[in-house]
This record gives sequence, structure tokens and C-alpha cells, in this order.
Amino acid sequence: MTRRLTRRWPDTWAGHAACGWAVLFGLAHIYAGFGGARVIIEHSVGKERASGDSFVMVGLFGTGALCLAAAALALALTRPWGRVLPRWMPIVAGWTAAAVLIIHSLGAFVILTLAGADVIELRTEAVRTFGFTETVLWNVFVFEPPFLLGGTLFALATRAFTKRSAASPAPG
Repeated sequence: MTRRLTRRWPDTWAGHAACGWAVLFGLAHIYAGFGGARVIIEHSVGKERASGDSFVMVGLFGTGALCLAAAALALALTRPWGRVLPRWMPIVAGWTAAAVLIIHSLGAFVILTLAGADVIELRTEAVRTFGFTETVLWNVFVFEPPFLLGGTLFALATRAFTKRSAASPAPG
């Protein structure tokens, strides 16, 4: 008699991956807010604004803080203490995080595609500084994929939480 042993991934893997994504993404933004990763900031907002524009710095630190809060949400979707909240709270927060991240990324891809087809014109500091092609390449291959990845991970984590929380009563 042969038994086939299969190891199943626990249904919390996406939540842990979303937490890791959020921590890394948040720390990268905080690092950039303190002046690190200058070349990436310059390709995002242009050289002039990257050199100390307070709006850009507040945006970087704000995004970092939101990402760290999202990491806590991702853990709430995987850990038993997340079930202490009313069931709808982590579900709504998780789907909202997923939607915002995916819409951000897909919206940028649509805008870049329309600009590439000369349907619209991009008039950004980055385009003026680096040119259209370089700006599009940086957006398509550097800036937007992490948003799509994070949104997908939050969607998978929220789906798993929704199934798990419907199948079993809350602890306590």
C-alpha cells in the first residue's frame, strides 16, 4: 500500500506574503523619504521635485506609514487575534487595500498605453527630464508591478480569511 504524502500550503500564506510586501514597501518609502534611493525618486517625480519638495517627502512618509498599517492588516487576516474584530472589518479593509493597489497599477498601465498610442499626452516632470520612453519603462518595470503584486496578495489573503472565518466560529 502506497500512501502519497502531500504537503498543503496553509491558507494563510498570502497574508504572510502581503505582510512582508507591505513592510518592505513601507520601509523603502521611509528610506526614500530620508533621502535614499534618489535615482528612483527622480524618475518618479523629476529631478527638481526630488530634491526636497515637502509634498513629495510627506507623500513618501505617508505611504510608508500606510504600508506599515497594511502589514498589521495582513497579519489580522492570518492570525487568531484578527478574528476578535467584527468579521466585516478585516474583510472590508482587505478588499479595499486590494482594490486600491490593483486599480493604482492597472490605471497607470492604461494611462501609459494611451500615451504610447498618442491618444493622450503625458506632461510630467519625469517626462520632461528623462523623456517619454525612459519614463514609461521605469513605470512599467519598476514602479507599478509592486502595486499589482501587493493588491493580488491582499486579495488572496482576504479571500482566504473570508472562507476561513465563515467556516469556523471566532475564538474566545
